[in-house]
Amino acid sequence: MKNLCLVVFVFLLISFNLFSSEVDQVFLKNGQVVEGIVQNYEIGKYVEIVTLENRRQIINWDQIESLSLASEDELKTDQVEHNNKPDIKLNIDAKKGFEFDQTLDSDQLRLNWESQGGFIKSYDFAVNYILTKMDFSDSLSGDMKLDGFGFGYNANLNLLKFSPPNYAENKYYSYAAKLGFSVGINANMFETKFEDVIMDSVPGVYSSHTNIEVNNDIRVGTMEFGLNLGVNFGLGKFFNPEKWGGVILGVAWRPTWQWTETNTTTITDIWYASEIYVPYYQYIWDWDYSEDITTESNTQFSWSAVEFTLDVGGVKAMTAKMAKRAHIRLNLMIVPPIGEYNISMLYLGMGVVWYR
Repeated sequence: MKNLCLVVFVFLLISFNLFSSEVDQVFLKNGQVVEGIVQNYEIGKYVEIVTLENRRQIINWDQIESLSLASEDELKTDQVEHNNKPDIKLNIDAKKGFEFDQTLDSDQLRLNWESQGGFIKSYDFAVNYILTKMDFSDSLSGDMKLDGFGFGYNANLNLLKFSPPNYAENKYYSYAAKLGFSVGINANMFETKFEDVIMDSVPGVYSSHTNIEVNNDIRVGTMEFGLNLGVNFGLGKFFNPEKWGGVILGVAWRPTWQWTETNTTTITDIWYASEIYVPYYQYIWDWDYSEDITTESNTQFSWSAVEFTLDVGGVKAMTAKMAKRAHIRLNLMIVPPIGEYNISMLYLGMGVVWYR
């Protein structure tokens, strides 16, 4: 009997050691320990692990105290030099211009939110500057020039909630919700100049010369405030413990308040001269100068900006429209004079998305 007990004890001990040696452990700074099989990790960014409950989990590196892998020694986070290469894309195209795109570290918070659910805050803003020129000349319609530039700023703050499906808990439904606020400011200024010369004559009778010049200075300012409200609800099934798919119904509502003001200054300068030869010689000239200033303001509130969507997909389809990849992007595009109107344009833009 003693020998049998000894054999059982040794068997259990060996089995425990073998089982323990195959389990990876992630020690969190809050004292918790996550056990399972580490699928992937990147030092300084994240750890992806399938837990003992067969649940896929992505943990931000900032939450980890140390990482113990079954096949390696324990890895301390404070012993790691954060020298990872950032995810950077650089595109230079003669037609599309220059684009710089870099994924930010906070994108791991989004991936972790996609995997585990819960709350997350997203911030984003975009600024842009556009410079436009046009120089058109025609013997029939005269000469026209346009110089304009515009500036825009848009920002969004959103609170996101996600409840993912769970294979271990037999939870086959999922939902994601968004509550946010947005603000936008845009200013555009244009100056146009139109010049034309009209000459008319009947030999021996009369001749006339009219010089027309019209200048317009147009300034448009827009300010917009809005609410960002949305809900996605999905119902489906698990094709395997890690893959869920289903039908996703989405509703988004964005009530907005918008104020627009337009200031226009028009200066008209007309000079006219004519010579009449019969029945006797006469010389007539006239000059007309006028300046007109108009201001228009418009305020409107829209309740009807409602959008319904129906998609078929997985977890990413639930969250893709609500939570974009955290990144910083720079764009520069130069369009040389093209077409009969010789339109040229310079566009410079920057956008940033990040999470907390």
